[in-house]
Amino acid sequence: MVSKERYQKVKELFLVVAKLPKEEQSSYLRQACAQDITLIGEVETLLLAEAKQLTQSLEKLVNLQSVVPQNQQLGTLTINNRYIISDLEKDKLGEGGIGVVYKALDTKAIKEDEKYVAVKILHQGLINDKWISNKFSKEAQAIVNKIQHQGVVAGKESGVLLDGRPYIVMEYVKGEPLRDLATRNPYGMDLQRSANILKQVGCALTAIHKANVYHRDLKPDNIMLYFKNSDEFVKIIDFGIATVKESSDEKTKITQIAGTPAYMAPEQIMEGKPTAKSDIYSMGVIAYEMLT
Repeated sequence: MVSKERYQKVKELFLVVAKLPKEEQSSYLRQACAQDITLIGEVETLLLAEAKQLTQSLEKLVNLQSVVPQNQQLGTLTINNRYIISDLEKDKLGEGGIGVVYKALDTKAIKEDEKYVAVKILHQGLINDKWISNKFSKEAQAIVNKIQHQGVVAGKESGVLLDGRPYIVMEYVKGEPLRDLATRNPYGMDLQRSANILKQVGCALTAIHKANVYHRDLKPDNIMLYFKNSDEFVKIIDFGIATVKESSDEKTKITQIAGTPAYMAPEQIMEGKPTAKSDIYSMGVIAYEMLT
């Protein structure tokens, strides 16, 4: 086992040597280590690991650029000759382990309040992951084809980019997540306001379950709040790990355990068998957090 002092010495040497030109590294190491062959070997191992990691990162970058459309390399992306992401950095709304969500201009929008949309694109490195790709497809199916409710983010269309990444176009919700509001009220939110929010979440969940969909990741981060004519409304978002049943008679299958543990029902964690009751359980946890 390497001692704390030894580890610190190797680390300090590595940080110094890594900044030197490659041709000067060996001579500096021999002088600094006073011919301690073991110490030299430990530092050189770290240098090799760093060089290998850099090479792999550059290879991934080159491979990605070879399949990315030219306009995307320049920082913009046009989807289906309709949706324009003008700046891939500034227009990024959020990024998670599965994909990135951008704000885009809908060039064919008729109404002023519908001129912007949100576009979710799967990460390049995940397109060959069967489980994640299937879940992304199920998310598109859920919000584009199955669920139609004012309390659920509306899907407009889905497809595949030229580089093979699938995408989903959704309505753009200008508001804030419930998480932010709850954080600003650490001793509990206003009771009447909480009741209004929870009532809307409940109605939206009813529509989701009637469409034979289980959200599976209901939490304050996935409930958006927005105002319209001074009235507050909610939108449930992110169906990234949702379960979509083909019919109400289809039995719930054991699936991969996924979700946010603090909001997951016991049967979801222990058995991997989410149901409508699992979402209701999550809603109960959210209600507790809002009021305490």
